[in-house]
Amino acid sequence: MELADGREHCLELLALENGYSVSNVSLSLGCSQRYLHVTFMRDIGLSPKRWMRYERMVLARRKLEGGLSPEEVADHLGFAGLHSFRREFQEFHKVSPVKFQRDRHVFDPSVLDELDG
Repeated sequence: MELADGREHCLELLALENGYSVSNVSLSLGCSQRYLHVTFMRDIGLSPKRWMRYERMVLARRKLEGGLSPEEVADHLGFAGLHSFRREFQEFHKVSPVKFQRDRHVFDPSVLDELDG
């Protein structure tokens, strides 16, 4: 995101560093929440709050895929606790974090070698 003064910021990192809080991100950027909202709607088509929720859940999924436990993910992403993380993940991804990890299918290139051999 580029501000009026020409500075650029990585939105994903700003959101994470500021606890996925619109008010904290606005403060960090030195702009009003209204300006942030108008800019997001114009450039992304989503409100900052909705975008941050999506971003947080995408990062949660990646961290679970990377082998972190739901407890570790909840802590890293600043959830109040495991219960709130579970509820949010379930609502967004339509599966619990534990079931997501258990059922995920990671591509294993060695399978191709077995098929060729």
